[in-house]
Amino acid sequence: MPGEPEDGPRISALSATDRFMPKPLKSITRGPRRPPGGRQDRQRPPARPTGHSSDRPLPRCLDQKQVAAILQAAKRESDRDLCLFALMYRYALRAVEVTKLLREDINLDARRIRITRAKGGVSQEYILPPDVVSVLKRYLRKRIDRGPHLFTGRQSTNQTGLTVLRVQQLFKHYATQAGLPPNVASHALRHSMAVHAREAGYDLPALADLLGHRSVRSTAIYAQVRSKARDRMIHELARSKDVVRVP
Repeated sequence: MPGEPEDGPRISALSATDRFMPKPLKSITRGPRRPPGGRQDRQRPPARPTGHSSDRPLPRCLDQKQVAAILQAAKRESDRDLCLFALMYRYALRAVEVTKLLREDINLDARRIRITRAKGGVSQEYILPPDVVSVLKRYLRKRIDRGPHLFTGRQSTNQTGLTVLRVQQLFKHYATQAGLPPNVASHALRHSMAVHAREAGYDLPALADLLGHRSVRSTAIYAQVRSKARDRMIHELARSKDVVRVP
């Protein structure tokens, strides 16, 4: 048509088919390329532990001499405190578990103790060995009050016995007297008993029973402790006639 631009009809024809053609992509401003195997300026987080016992270090525990030093320090001052920490060690008790013990949980005639575990653990009865029976008798003979709790303090009532905080304070006191580092807590007694039992040759199911674990998987961390029973087995096998000697 006269006066129409040369490219007018061509533009109209394109407009008619424009809706059938793909739209051009918008321009995207990209940042710097990621380096191979990682994000830009960010370190990859460390891999999570697999749960295998070798992935987790042993909790802090005390050796036999350190435990004996704490018990000796308590013995010099208080039969109650000696009994308290003896039970925590021998039965691998948490502080909250020892404060929940009642007089009726102790049967000195049958030499049994009933322990209520915390954190969903298995509550059950255990035998009382002679040395623990002796210290329990000595402590209970000196008890003046008739409260239901096994361990009481100045602020105890019929509803509450010795508090967890007081147990921790007493442990710090005796640990200091025993020359232990100031950052050692009463929970170390529980781990110490587990390690010492493992060293004595007890297997993981036996440790799980002692600790009140519902699953042996919770006890697997102690598998890395060297067992003296395993060492004895190796020596006995070396002397056995049923095992071939190395020429």
